[in-house]
Amino acid sequence: MLLLISQFAIIVFPEVEKPIIPASYGPIALDEIALGFWLLFKGASIPQMV
Repeated sequence: MLLLISQFAIIVFPEVEKPIIPASYGPIALDEIALGFWLLFKGASIPQMV
């Protein structure tokens, strides 16, 4: 959602591109790293076939 809002703001107000890019991609990168660690340690629960 953050990426959608930031890209829309860049389209509507092109002069704010310089401050918006680092401000929006920082939290997105943090989320991706957290999700990767979550999946690494928690894992996906796949049902066992017997």
